[in-house]
Amino acid sequence: MPLEISVAHWCLQTPDAQVATAYHALADAGITAIEMPPDHLAPAAVKAGLSIHNLAAPGIREPALNDPANHEAMLPQLRDAITHAAALHARQLIVFSGNRLGQTDSHGADATAHALRQLTDRAQRHRVTLTLELLNTHDHPGYMADRTAWAVDVVERVDSPRVKLLYDVYHMHRMHQPIFDDLEQYRDLIAHVHVAGSPTRGFPGPDQQIDYARLISHLRDIGYTGRIGLEFHADPNQAVTQMAAAADLFRRFAAHES
Repeated sequence: MPLEISVAHWCLQTPDAQVATAYHALADAGITAIEMPPDHLAPAAVKAGLSIHNLAAPGIREPALNDPANHEAMLPQLRDAITHAAALHARQLIVFSGNRLGQTDSHGADATAHALRQLTDRAQRHRVTLTLELLNTHDHPGYMADRTAWAVDVVERVDSPRVKLLYDVYHMHRMHQPIFDDLEQYRDLIAHVHVAGSPTRGFPGPDQQIDYARLISHLRDIGYTGRIGLEFHADPNQAVTQMAAAADLFRRFAAHES
């Protein structure tokens, strides 16, 4: 089965007037989807032959799902976001824990799971999977879902096929999580994987600390069939070229040609 690769729109750093050209170049490079495109650029992605893999929901910081005081205001926004993702034929909607802001992790997990449970019916009807993203607290100070165990606890409490993990390899490497063990142990809970080099969040090549040749082989061996999302800081003048090069490198990893 060929490796499917997506690119996060924000990594392209491309003016709107040049986005159509960039999207066509990504498609020509064998990339199959774009992540988190601005609404007004979604038609350009479709025209270029890229599917829209996901959108990002509100709540990465405050107000956020980990505080029940925010639920009354946030849940209608998230229901609308699910409907909007479905209208764009996006498979997934990224959701976030938000920052701790003095809360205990236990309290935040209770609140986040309670909120997500209230969204599962809408997500099921629209065939959109909610993916709780893991982030590091170096780049996102105070973010609560900064360890695999916390996010797994939330997803397991919700217990729905429409609530999964977005496992970001770069972020969890920065948090010293056991990446290979995590991917294997929680493979049934992981709906999407993001990659970048660590510690610089640069091109995910052999000069970085994460062995992506081994990781891609590991994902294949454990039966992961989802997309790999490229989400790294590229040179603004060569972003499309670097994304295409990363996609080619990962395909060679998948074919044992590293």
